[in-house]
Formats: sequence, structure tokens, C-alpha cells
Amino acid sequence: KIKKIENQKIISNNYLLIKGAFFECKNSSLILLKIKNNKLTVLNNNLNQNMHYRRAKYITTLIEETLINYEIQDIIFIVSLRDNLPELNIPYLGPIYEEGKSSLAIPNNWEEYFTESNNKVFTPEKFDIIVKDYNINTVSKKQNETIVFRGDNNCDLRRKVKKLAENQNFLDVEFAKKINDQNFIPYEKIISDYQYFFILRGNGPWTGTINQFSLANGVLFKVEEDSKQPIELFLEANIDYISIKKDLSDFEEKVLLSKVEKLMEKMKNNLKRKSDIFFKSENIMYYMYLCITNLYQ
Repeated sequence: KIKKIENQKIISNNYLLIKGAFFECKNSSLILLKIKNNKLTVLNNNLNQNMHYRRAKYITTLIEETLINYEIQDIIFIVSLRDNLPELNIPYLGPIYEEGKSSLAIPNNWEEYFTESNNKVFTPEKFDIIVKDYNINTVSKKQNETIVFRGDNNCDLRRKVKKLAENQNFLDVEFAKKINDQNFIPYEKIISDYQYFFILRGNGPWTGTINQFSLANGVLFKVEEDSKQPIELFLEANIDYISIKKDLSDFEEKVLLSKVEKLMEKMKNNLKRKSDIFFKSENIMYYMYLCITNLYQ
């Protein structure tokens, strides 16, 4: 059960509770943050991987930019940077939302997709430029009607989908992520030439590539999971994307919808309209403001 905390009294009355939860959690990817007088301070962290340091840099700079635009009451809170959710019994910010868990989903892995390779920070101007580049690199009329997937062979779900895709000439599922792998396709070519994309989680509970493919002017064929990233909370199943059941029991029925031209065009337009709104720096900062201010409500 999530412990309820009065937001207004968080600094004076609940500092020890939040700090205690931080140190009690045997998790190597938490940061303990404080906002006071609308300034952000990192109180502590237990990071030990370079990836988590990059994520911490990205999310703290995103919060700092948010504070330039919004005033947030004094608050202490925890951010988790691992793919899997930690066992915390108080609300915190993490990569995903999952029913019954204590996490609010924030974009804490976007340093992989929306920053420069040598500068893993959030800046509104650079974010909007990179999103614009994604849109420029996709064309409005694509000819390839194959549903495509390229990625690692690292979970049963992907292996099951590959098996179901065999001998289906409109399904192209291959485990080829590196340039020397057989059947490798560069990511840039996938988003420029293809219009239908499988969204399949890997070894973790979610896949961040949904963010990129949401901007690729196409249609997502997503196998549902219990975990939801921020963009997934914004999209509606079978309106903005094709939803495939977690057990794959409707797989054939759903992939055949790729043959229904009018439906695909409608879904493509729906997704583009939603992604154009969601992937704007001003809206991402507003989303962060809402997450932080409503964390303990």
C-alpha cells in the first residue's frame, strides 16, 4: 500500500520518511532530490552505472528547465533510473507506470533518443530540433507495407513473434541489431522506408523505441504490457495504434489490419497528431510539473 504524504508539509514533516525509504531500498539506481525555493538540489544517490549517471543528468536538467517555467512548492522526492521498478512503499518518479505500483512515469531514458551523443542534457531548443529532425527524416508517403522489427534476441516474447511471422511475406521480424548481423537494417532506413512497426519489449518490462517510432509517420503494432511509459499513457489503444494482446492470442487478426488501407491512414494521422503534441519541449516540461506537484496527492 502506498503511504500518503501531505505535499505541503513534505520538507518539515516527512524528510526522514523519504530519506529512510531511499536508504532502505536495496536498489542501485535512485536519486534523492529536493526542490526548495524553486531550486533543485541532489541530496543523495546510489548510482553505479554510467547509463544511470547519464539518465540522472538528463532528468535533473529537465527538472531545472521545468523550474524556469513553473513554480513548484518545496518537496523532497525519489527518482528511480533503472528499467525495472524498485520496491518502494512511497510514491516516486520512475520510467514507467504500472497499476498497483508506486511509480509515476517520467521520460528518464530519453537521453538515448533526444540528445547529442556528447551532451546528455535536456535543453528545450535542442529537444525541439532533434524531434524536428525525426520528422524531416520520414516521408509522408511510404511504399513499404511490411510490418518490421529489428532488435536483440533477448526475450521469449520476441522469439514467439518471430515464430508467428514465419512464412508471412508482409511481416519482417529479424534479430539483427548490429551492422555485421545478417538482415541488419540501419535505423535511419527503417524510419524512412517503412510505415508499420512492431513494438516489442526486450529483456526489460518496456522498450524505449516506441518514442522514436511514434515520430516516424507510421502505425505502431504494439504488444501490450503491464508497464506504461509516458507516451503510452497519452495514446489510446486501437485508435492511435494497433493493440495486440500480451498473450498474442489475437496476433493474426491484428496484423491483418495492416491490409486495411483506410484504417491504417486514419491511425497514422491519429498517432502523428498525438506525437506532435506530446513531443514538444513546452509540453514535456508541463508534464514534469504535473508529475512532481501531484506525486503525493
